[in-house]
Amino acid sequence: MSKYIKILTAIFILTVPVLIWFRKHQPIHPQKIIRQLHIQFEDISFISIDYTTSTRKLLGMHCEVYTGVLHVRKDDATERYQFIADAFTGEIMEITSL
Repeated sequence: MSKYIKILTAIFILTVPVLIWFRKHQPIHPQKIIRQLHIQFEDISFISIDYTTSTRKLLGMHCEVYTGVLHVRKDDATERYQFIADAFTGEIMEITSL
């Protein structure tokens, strides 16, 4: 019986870190980024996001990112912004006006 407990403990100790690593290194769904943008900006009229990730060099590091365009209504005009979001955390890394 003790041998089986040791084997199960070893399997548990080895699989949990592997599962956590795979979970952290799996891109999030772009829909979560869209929801986050709706929270950050008021009067969004349009969001376009590329559902495939791309690699960009930001601050000297290679990052997997989602890119997209955001349209925000301001008074009678619509302002356009391009954004870059981290593919693993969903964090908006850069927003620039177009």
